[in-house]
Amino acid sequence: MLSLIWKDFYINRSQLVFPAIVLCAIALLAAMGRSSQAAVDYAVPLLFTYSGMMVPFFALNSAMLEEKNRTLAFLRSLPMSTDAIVASKFVAPLLVGALWVGASALAAIIMKANMGENPVSIMSGMLLVCATLPVAAIELVVFFRFGASAARTALIVTVGAVYLVPLLAQGLVAKMRPVVTAMMDPQPVQTLLFAGGSLLLYLAGMLIAQAIFRRREP
Repeated sequence: MLSLIWKDFYINRSQLVFPAIVLCAIALLAAMGRSSQAAVDYAVPLLFTYSGMMVPFFALNSAMLEEKNRTLAFLRSLPMSTDAIVASKFVAPLLVGALWVGASALAAIIMKANMGENPVSIMSGMLLVCATLPVAAIELVVFFRFGASAARTALIVTVGAVYLVPLLAQGLVAKMRPVVTAMMDPQPVQTLLFAGGSLLLYLAGMLIAQAIFRRREP
């Protein structure tokens, strides 16, 4: 399965380069900046945005490339477990998320020195990445059942329902402000519990996708 995971990283390498550059720019801005407000206005929104995009968009791009290149049919023709093929599509985005969590935690540590009363916890990136795991799981299950186009639609619908609709609801924007503040400096215990629940949902999605893929015609 390691070769399958490496394949996903390789075919998605261009998607990983730009976020890496953005993260380096965030850390550089925070390290060189003299104003804590500048870090809040520029660095934190970028950090939060990419933390919410890494896993689901990596998974979607990987799924679309698999369908475009028709590699799933080829892989099934090899002496390879169908469960391993599906598991690799779940493990690769999870590793990308873990790498981003580590890198964003390092950026948060650098930013803390210059942010004064607006600290960003090293747990923030982990919290946001974990929040996207169920979204990615739904997207991948739909991919293995209906294909990449349906997975893209599932991602749009899920993100719209979970993130955008509440923000657009009348009177809810003000109520969301304390939530955003809490996400900047979450409690470690709460973050770990949330991460555990998200991982369980992600694992459940992988098991469902494996069952679907086993039943598909070669």
